[in-house]
Amino acid sequence: MRILCCNNFGPKRSEYAARGISEYWIVDPSKEQVLILIWTDGLYEELAFRQAQRLKSSLLPTLELTAQQLLAG
Repeated sequence: MRILCCNNFGPKRSEYAARGISEYWIVDPSKEQVLILIWTDGLYEELAFRQAQRLKSSLLPTLELTAQQLLAG
């Protein structure tokens, strides 16, 4: 798992795929959202979370955290 903050994440997608990163998060305070990208069938599936939505991680299935809590952190 890798967690990024809002800059320089475009070029990273292919780098992470080549390295076999199965999941990474992008925390974007300017858009007030958290993106979780999960490697599925040869592509990253992008899940967007805002405000009180609970984050869903394939690597951390018992995680109890909202996007708002992470962005406030």
